[in-house]
Amino acid sequence: MRTYPGTTIVDPSFALPASKEERRREAEEDFRIGEYMEEHLLFHPTSAKVFQHSFKGAVPVVYTDVLVLTGRRKGRVFSSGMVFNRLVVDMLTAVLHSPHAYSLAGKVSHHPVGSLGPTPAITLTSLSRESDIAFAAEQASALGWDTDIPATDKELLGWNLTAARTAEKITQAYAAQVMGMTQPTLSAIESGTRTVSALELQGFARLYRTTMARLLP
Repeated sequence: MRTYPGTTIVDPSFALPASKEERRREAEEDFRIGEYMEEHLLFHPTSAKVFQHSFKGAVPVVYTDVLVLTGRRKGRVFSSGMVFNRLVVDMLTAVLHSPHAYSLAGKVSHHPVGSLGPTPAITLTSLSRESDIAFAAEQASALGWDTDIPATDKELLGWNLTAARTAEKITQAYAAQVMGMTQPTLSAIESGTRTVSALELQGFARLYRTTMARLLP
């Protein structure tokens, strides 16, 4: 297993055994890896389980936090997304078993048609540019995904609120004014040190022209 130079993030190019079993391509309702083809994602796996499928038998799944690094949903973070894709599951499982690396960054790609079946499977390929690797490492550090101490739900929510605000090009000062709070209060919310009420979350969603579901990790 290799990591990107100067980081604790695993490079997905390390060799994995091919699987002949066809696996589900998409995760559950909130995170679907198939929606991010050719985009860069940062994964922070938290646990792995095996489900007993009535037809497919034992189906492994990895629960992972995910940060979208590129594309229209750049900056979006998901908490405990489920990944079923065989190749990606193997990569994330390797990270879970590693004592030195805690995250995996790669581009979502189609695995070539071959032993996995008549249609391409989803896999991850390496980030090729040093700037992309540096950005992934920076984001992993900001989220605490470069250590074995996981981010809290409040921190992940604060991350999503910050991403939604910056995507709308709204300053922190203006957002605080509209929300009827001080800028230090909003700063505490975005840093994950202050709880957000349901009413406040509704207000943020309206201000940032998004939905409450998209803000929640």
